This record gives sequence, C-alpha cells and structure tokens, in this order.
Amino acid sequence: MFTGNLTVGESANFTVVFTALVNGTLVNQVNASSNETDNKTGNNTTTVYKPNMTVEKVTLDNGVFVNNTVRFVIVVTNTGDCNLSDVKVTEVVI
Repeated sequence: MFTGNLTVGESANFTVVFTALVNGTLVNQVNASSNETDNKTGNNTTTVYKPNMTVEKVTLDNGVFVNNTVRFVIVVTNTGDCNLSDVKVTEVVI
C-alpha cells in the first residue's frame, strides 16, 4: 500500500508478491484515490498454469528366464495445462 504525496510528473511504484494457489485465470485489480481526483482503477489478468505429468512402465514379458531379455514400454504423458520443457526419463535399476 502506498500513502503519500505525488508532485507533478512524479510516479510511485512498488511490487506486490503473492502465491498463486490454483490454476486458471487470475484477475486482480488495484484502486488509487486522492482528495483531488476521482478514484482510478487498474486491472490485470494473469494465466496460472499447473504443470503435471504421469509415467507408466509396463512389462511386455510377464515372465522370463535367467539370461533372457525383458522388454518394457514406458509412457510419459503431459497431464498438465501447459507445455513441459527439459523432460528427462531415466531408467533406474534396483
């Protein structure tokens, strides 16, 4: 919040920081008032994204013998509402 005086041509600026908790369209508004003018309103619309993905690993061979190969299908799906970048899939042998 700003409270004070502004001389001719002077501006006041500040940063508002918040945490977006849900995805969708965030519409926010700011109001400014003075004893000498009508109230003024500014609006902003921000799109809030929720990135997400799933990974599945399914065997193509339900049973194998020692020294035989085992095949798997790995499916990575973007289930979010935005593009994902730098996606890496790494096989971990346990």
